[in-house]
Amino acid sequence: MDKLTREEFQTVIAQIFKVTHDVDEGVKNVAEKVDGVDVKVDGVDVKVDGIDVKIDGVGVQVKDISDKVNVAVEVRSSEFPTHKRHLKSIYD
Repeated sequence: MDKLTREEFQTVIAQIFKVTHDVDEGVKNVAEKVDGVDVKVDGVDVKVDGIDVKIDGVGVQVKDISDKVNVAVEVRSSEFPTHKRHLKSIYD
């Protein structure tokens, strides 16, 4: 096996340090992009939470309307006698 001279050894070490530095910078860039994605996801979470609140509000309004319709039907039904006793069966 060939023996490396001191100068060749230092050159190899310098190249390894450069590659290591380049990889480290690449990892930092990826980490910054991931942080950017995290911020965007957090923004989406806030919007989804806002939509959830609006949907809950719609649900309450629908329930309120349903309750009002039920009350109106009950009041209206109480104003008229039931027709069941006046109807003849079609099978008689």
